[in-house]
Amino acid sequence: MASSKAPEIKAVFIKTRNVRNFEEMVRTLDLARGKGRFGAVVGRAGRGKTDTSIFFASNQGWPRLAVSILWQSSDTEFLRAMCRELGEKEPPRNKARCYGLIIDHLAGKHKPFVLDEADKLSQRHLEIVREITNVTGAPFILLGEEELEFLLQRNRRVWSRIYQKVDFEGIGAADIMGFVSAASGLKLEPETALLWEEQSGGDFRLVDRDLRAAVHYCHAAGGREITPEVLKAVWQTVLSGSGRK
Repeated sequence: MASSKAPEIKAVFIKTRNVRNFEEMVRTLDLARGKGRFGAVVGRAGRGKTDTSIFFASNQGWPRLAVSILWQSSDTEFLRAMCRELGEKEPPRNKARCYGLIIDHLAGKHKPFVLDEADKLSQRHLEIVREITNVTGAPFILLGEEELEFLLQRNRRVWSRIYQKVDFEGIGAADIMGFVSAASGLKLEPETALLWEEQSGGDFRLVDRDLRAAVHYCHAAGGREITPEVLKAVWQTVLSGSGRK
């Protein structure tokens, strides 16, 4: 008989191989203190780049900014957004003054400044960030989809300052098993995890979405294991409803 208690999915952060590689990149950046430098994190959407950066920024007190394509035509708005992330509640509308405040905040600091969706940066804004890291010695971590690498390679002065690049790969079966166990407590056999990895294409967002449906399915049926049959039922529901995007 199914339990009357509502199913629960815990908010967990799993140290996947991508996360471990991210940590190694941060250590590498720290070894070059005082130099203008970048770390780059590249990968398709759904690989966990943003979640990883949010986790570390929140726990380590790093400034973190998601780049907006709306800033491409405005140096000032880009710099004002950076100022806000650094604690300036009312950033000046003067570009030079914003730049000066950012330099003051970051000079001699060792915490990385994270720029998520950095593939949206214009070359001009990339140059501004290069100047900031050169002047202050504060490291920047740039995250983006595959286009980011091509963007960086087109700017030799930036590309030569990439101290380490991490390619975020798709989530694997072992990581899926760890995530399912920690988030739901449900059993998942390795063969089923491999099936899930193949169906999701390694996209963590799809795994997370499917897990939520699978937990409700198991709860209704009174089961404690996500079986291939459970997953197929979940995928059939998704395909006949909203579809995979």
